[in-house]
Amino acid sequence: MKSIFILIVAYLTFTSNSFDNSGEEVFAKCSADLSVEKNRNYKSAYADGVSFKLILTNTSSNTNTYSLSTKKLEGACGKSSNTGKTSSKSQNSNIDLNVSIQANASSKSANRKSNNEITLRSGQSYKFIVKVTAPKGTPYNNWGCIEVDAISKDCGSSSATTILNVYVPDPSEN
Repeated sequence: MKSIFILIVAYLTFTSNSFDNSGEEVFAKCSADLSVEKNRNYKSAYADGVSFKLILTNTSSNTNTYSLSTKKLEGACGKSSNTGKTSSKSQNSNIDLNVSIQANASSKSANRKSNNEITLRSGQSYKFIVKVTAPKGTPYNNWGCIEVDAISKDCGSSSATTILNVYVPDPSEN
């Protein structure tokens, strides 16, 4: 009876360790970092719009192909540039903005299949630009927030994400 108990404990220990290792392998194979250059996630969009420089880094041990996409966040967003707190004037705003992903000319070494798909070797980075403009008729003094995703095609749901916050000021107040 004692030897059966020892076998069961040994089996459970072995299987739980193998599950943990496989999870770590998937994470190591799929990890990435997506950041805004100089951590400037908050900007104002004037008449010409605004550009954010983003950096995608493959932090995994394998080569991965990433699909880049953007979407409007749901709910309130933004902050007051003076206080760092959400502005009471725009707490419920999250306006619609025009968003496009553009290649950065300095990132020639990455294997770019299109503006929205990129293959990176382990440790390799890719710089790209997210251009944001306010459509005609957009209400002034409001925020729009955009989620930028880099989803690994090799790993399915694994992704790196960052949030961009865009304030549309009243041009008559400048």
